[in-house]
Amino acid sequence: MALNRGDIAVLETDQNTVRYIVSRNDQIVDRPPYLNPNTLIFCMLLREEDAELRDQISACIAELNEEGVIEELRQRYIEDVIAGEEPGAIEPQVFPDAKTIKVAVTGDRPPMDYVSAGGEPLGFNTALIAEVAKRLEINIEMVNVTCAARGIALATGACDIVFWMEVGDFENWEGADFEDQPESTVVTDPYMSVPLWWAVLEESPVVNVYRDQ
Repeated sequence: MALNRGDIAVLETDQNTVRYIVSRNDQIVDRPPYLNPNTLIFCMLLREEDAELRDQISACIAELNEEGVIEELRQRYIEDVIAGEEPGAIEPQVFPDAKTIKVAVTGDRPPMDYVSAGGEPLGFNTALIAEVAKRLEINIEMVNVTCAARGIALATGACDIVFWMEVGDFENWEGADFEDQPESTVVTDPYMSVPLWWAVLEESPVVNVYRDQ
């Protein structure tokens, strides 16, 4: 909306979100960052006391990568959605008497973090955590929170997991804390890397920067 109104010249975010926006707005085009090419890596953030669960989730992520499941989810919930489909509802498996983990969904990064017009959490991240929960035999409850409130929601116990993103090197990530990571938290191993990208109005002067590329 800010781009369409001309309030901003550039929206800078992950490439998947930019591609999603462009696919649904013929006045916006995607461009690589002009001055700040970076790779964003996606993981999950938990409280320090849940380090054991963090380790279990990281082991699950490794298994899902090896089995090609993450790639299957990426195709279904990212590529197919960008191509015009809408993500289907996620129905996590229920395990009687198992613990329930609350997972924050913001809807700020469709099609990865996606909330429908009716308020239902959908998208890649939701499908991924549902698959992880199935393998760990735990129950999950999706909680809608604003992006800015993720850290507070985690710290206060309103949720137990939030999806997190930082600039980093996906191939050489060795488990170190992120620069902007909140205190008293731990992160899982990354499950995806995506270039940082720009969404620009087609009529914007900024577009001219790329005419010869």
